[in-house]
Amino acid sequence: MILVSAPADAVAPDSPIARLLAVAPRLAEDPVRQIEEVIAGHDPLSTAAITSCTTSPPGSAGTVLSETIYRHLGLEPVPADPRVLPVPEIEVPGTTGPPGPGRVPRR
Repeated sequence: MILVSAPADAVAPDSPIARLLAVAPRLAEDPVRQIEEVIAGHDPLSTAAITSCTTSPPGSAGTVLSETIYRHLGLEPVPADPRVLPVPEIEVPGTTGPPGPGRVPRR
């Protein structure tokens, strides 16, 4: 994760989101290089203690959001699990380096 902005004043200072905003890097002048470095050095365990607290209940956001939206619209929910699609692999013009998550080698 790289933040473009961090509205720290909009969240409770002792909340998990405030902790995440405090440790997440901000977008730099060279975003392509920064994104490549963040992807290469990504360690999900480095923020797991924070991110596990940012949703309640973790792993169920799709279901909770769907039920909430249907309830607010006054509609009956569709009885199905949300369909999760894989992130497509795309080529970003001007990138270099070996293939990796989200990257397609140049042909």
